[in-house]
Amino acid sequence: EGVKNVIVLYDDRSQAVYVCDQGTYIGNVIRDNPPVSTVGTGDSITAGFIMNYIRSRDCMDSFKFAVSCGSATIYSTGLAEKGEVDEYYQTATLLKVE
Repeated sequence: EGVKNVIVLYDDRSQAVYVCDQGTYIGNVIRDNPPVSTVGTGDSITAGFIMNYIRSRDCMDSFKFAVSCGSATIYSTGLAEKGEVDEYYQTATLLKVE
């Protein structure tokens, strides 16, 4: 059976790394502005990936959505709202490193 998807968030919360059968990818969580709060960033990324994967079964889109959830969280003073996640999703890019 084995592990099929691994996401690791950098210690400084700036980027997330995703490893799957399609390769290794990096997504920027922190954008141009300094973060408001990093609390809950990892939880948001995990929850975003799982929720989107259950809906779509598309691992790459789920990682993009997860990074967007992390970005929305890191730039919010409380819980991120769906509109914020959607805005980050529109500009999120993934870089294949392997």
